[in-house]
Amino acid sequence: MIRARTGEERRAVIEGLRALADFLDDHPEVPLCPSSEPLAVFPEGDDTECFADIDRVAALIGVAPKRRGDHYVAEREFGPAGSEVVLGYVAIPADSHARYTAERSYAGSVHPEEDGASGG
Repeated sequence: MIRARTGEERRAVIEGLRALADFLDDHPEVPLCPSSEPLAVFPEGDDTECFADIDRVAALIGVAPKRRGDHYVAEREFGPAGSEVVLGYVAIPADSHARYTAERSYAGSVHPEEDGASGG
């Protein structure tokens, strides 16, 4: 399930986004990359619940959900081509998340420079 912010909490998030936009507008010296990472929201629950959330939100934001690799996403772009800001909702299937977690479990465990391996 996507935890929806409501009332004051929702207004505070929107106010923060507007403050960010105003700050960037007022400070043109602050660098921005040509494209940005999506403002991403990840539903919680089992695969069926998460996929249903993506379908529901896709209808609310006026897009068709789609597969991106093994992720199920609904994204809407705002702004001119080449400088889009993306609002994205992403469901990651449990088996995909488990695979990722297993792969990441080795992070930091292998240190080639300590094991005598050479780079060439």
